[in-house]
Amino acid sequence: MCQNRKSRLQMDHSYALPASPTGLKTRLCEVLARVEGLEQELRNVKDRERRAKKTVCDLLEDLKGKNLINEDLKERLSFYSGG
Repeated sequence: MCQNRKSRLQMDHSYALPASPTGLKTRLCEVLARVEGLEQELRNVKDRERRAKKTVCDLLEDLKGKNLINEDLKERLSFYSGG
């Protein structure tokens, strides 16, 4: 009965360490792979955000250069470009 209870407790608590070092290493590798994937995803999101902000800034400058927006409107719109 003790063995059955121990198995049930290990299944109940996913945060508990695996019983064997091999299982622990496997779990570590899985978690590290997930972290690496999430870090890559974060870099991609930051790159997209940076490109979008640059596009908005360039557009605002182009509109200002063509006198299609005034300084007040440019300041209000600069909120969206991070400037």
